[in-house]
Amino acid sequence: HVHNVCVGNSNNDVDIPKFNYHQPMNFGSVEFGTTQKEKLQQERLPSTEKVKQVRIDDYNFQNVKFLKMDIEGMEIPALLGAQKTITQSRPVALVEYIKSDRPQIEAFFRRQKYVIVPWGTDLLCIPDEEKPRFADGSLGLKVF
Repeated sequence: HVHNVCVGNSNNDVDIPKFNYHQPMNFGSVEFGTTQKEKLQQERLPSTEKVKQVRIDDYNFQNVKFLKMDIEGMEIPALLGAQKTITQSRPVALVEYIKSDRPQIEAFFRRQKYVIVPWGTDLLCIPDEEKPRFADGSLGLKVF
């Protein structure tokens, strides 16, 4: 299923950043929020559209095995909105940190008893109980 929403720590409407989408630009770096921190090839225009923001926890997903976040600086609010899902399912997570507060992401996962492995501009977050699966290389990935 695809949901036309953004994720965060509340249920409300969020402004969609406005740019000229007919002109070349790195649209993958567009940041939802009040400002655009990374310099882009265009200036941000006043928003004229909104998207519904939801909490991952509100979907009541069960048995989540993997969580990937690369959401241009919105990682902390999204993690807070996924707290219950992460606590209950204990997924392995890959979270980009270059536009977020890396120490805050690490602290979030350490409180959940995760091991954090830097992986380029991401953090590979592995639940303590899954560490042996990543230590022996049997998954084609040896990180310990």
